Amino acid sequence: MRINLITLMGCLCFHVLHNFGFAGIVFDTNASMSDGVSVRLDNDLTFAYDHIWRGATITGHRPSVQGAFTVALPYRVGDWLFDTSFNMMIANMRKGHASGYEEKVFHLGLTYEPWTLACERVLYFTLGDSIIYPTRVEKNIALSYMFAPVESFLVHPKLTAFWGQNSGRSVEWMYHVRMFWHILDVNVDWGFYEPHGRYVHASYALHLPPYDFGIRYGGLQASPESFFDDGSRWYFFVRYRTTLYPHWQRTSSVPQRINLQHVL
Repeated sequence: MRINLITLMGCLCFHVLHNFGFAGIVFDTNASMSDGVSVRLDNDLTFAYDHIWRGATITGHRPSVQGAFTVALPYRVGDWLFDTSFNMMIANMRKGHASGYEEKVFHLGLTYEPWTLACERVLYFTLGDSIIYPTRVEKNIALSYMFAPVESFLVHPKLTAFWGQNSGRSVEWMYHVRMFWHILDVNVDWGFYEPHGRYVHASYALHLPPYDFGIRYGGLQASPESFFDDGSRWYFFVRYRTTLYPHWQRTSSVPQRINLQHVL
């Protein structure tokens, strides 16, 4: 069954690449903004055959449905972009009596292309049968850089330092690289999840707006202190992402509608 699914995925990749003629992909969605403040509303719905977070499944290797909503207020002045946003994501899970998982992210970002410095506060919640209680709070600072080594190939490495209230370490580090080539979107991230061990994630997707079709990998090399076991798993996912209407922008001149296809 797994071989048949992989064969089907390969045939789908060939069919899409052949028929779409290696269509281009948008990387920096704020590049077309003129000076001023704007509002962006995004939604995101993902169906996956698992939900692996930092190497460990939170659905017991069962299918997962994840819904997210983002409100952003980007403000551009010349080559500088100041971006504030709030994102909330809810997903199902299977862990004891818990039935759901919620994540809220408060984001402040400053971009002077091609560099971006971002600060975030991330709140994690467990949704029980009748209660909602926080399980983890993290604060992080991330530095990222975007470049194109060759035409149509974009690379976006990011280094993140974060502090978690349930961690025994003063600082933990995460490493992330994202690459675009035409309609192929590749993400790889790795790090150490205290106290459970070293993890690595990877995803390979075909970006066909507003859909992403792809395969993900999650692996964990568990430490002796962890109650998780070593494990690795490949699984398929489908993601639907759109920027909701309306878009509006306030500038010193006549307001203009902007097209913000939110990819990142």
